[in-house]
Amino acid sequence: LLGRSRHRVEVRRLMESGVDATARGAIDRALRDFDDALMLDPDNDLVWRLKGEALARQKGAEAALPLLKKALDLN
Repeated sequence: LLGRSRHRVEVRRLMESGVDATARGAIDRALRDFDDALMLDPDNDLVWRLKGEALARQKGAEAALPLLKKALDLN
């Protein structure tokens, strides 16, 4: 139980770091944070959505569509 709690805390920390990096325009950093969070929790629809939003800022909406679809599928 304690391990899962730490796991959730780390995923949340990585998500927050990614959101902050996205807001600063540091998209490569944000994508790394979201990737790290997804390694810990690959079924986290929020992380998929946030990664999609960051990728859309960097490469456009079309590049982000598969990630956003994954988020919707998991939700």
